[in-house]
Amino acid sequence: MPLESITAKFERAKEHIGHLNSEVGLFLQRNPYRQSSYDDPDTGDHVVELQIIEGPPPRLLAILGDAIHNLRACLDYLAGDFVVANGGTPDRNTAFPICDRAEDIDRTIARNIRGASDEIVRMIKGLNPHEGGDGLGDALWRLHRLDIVDKHRLLITTATCIRSISIGPSAIPLGDFFPDLPEPRTLPPKGVALKHGAVLLRTKRANLSPMHMDPEFQFQIAFGEIVEGKPLIPQLMELLNLVDRVVPIFHTT
Repeated sequence: MPLESITAKFERAKEHIGHLNSEVGLFLQRNPYRQSSYDDPDTGDHVVELQIIEGPPPRLLAILGDAIHNLRACLDYLAGDFVVANGGTPDRNTAFPICDRAEDIDRTIARNIRGASDEIVRMIKGLNPHEGGDGLGDALWRLHRLDIVDKHRLLITTATCIRSISIGPSAIPLGDFFPDLPEPRTLPPKGVALKHGAVLLRTKRANLSPMHMDPEFQFQIAFGEIVEGKPLIPQLMELLNLVDRVVPIFHTT
């Protein structure tokens, strides 16, 4: 299949990501992820918790799935090229070989690109396309798994907290906001998938000045599976860049 066909799928993925970015912005304007606070009478702690008021609409998740599918399709189009270039005919099993375990790669290659040249097989093995694979391998696996899940249902999403808070128009790191406090006993690290009721901050109320009582955390929509805790748009951009790196490895071979 000509490179133009792969490029068309890649450009369509970029369009979906741009559209998704707009939909994410509209969703976050509804303030779906909020926070509440209370004083724990047993410990004397001031506690800030996450409240998830609503999840992303199905339309948003459908666009997410479309972006992922188009990126996976770029790789599958490559697989068809591999077979045709060596005189074979693609069949219903033809796909870019990616598997869960390293020990399954030979079997996966034999099924997915039957008839491809030995050189192509060697190059694919060099990418380590399986869970935990070195180099680009684990990222390929993540794209593969996300696409499989979306074929059967909408992907699960949740909230994640970036390590900053809002004071007026500014966002500053939490450590700068609490410079005189001991390390809070509970504080979610950046990029963790958060569920309803997750504790965002727990520290002694006596240590807090009035201005520090209820910092306004900033939230993003994040994946709730496979790449748990990763915000949607940055993760999709990583996968877009992944495909943009992989295709040139092969399309001139």
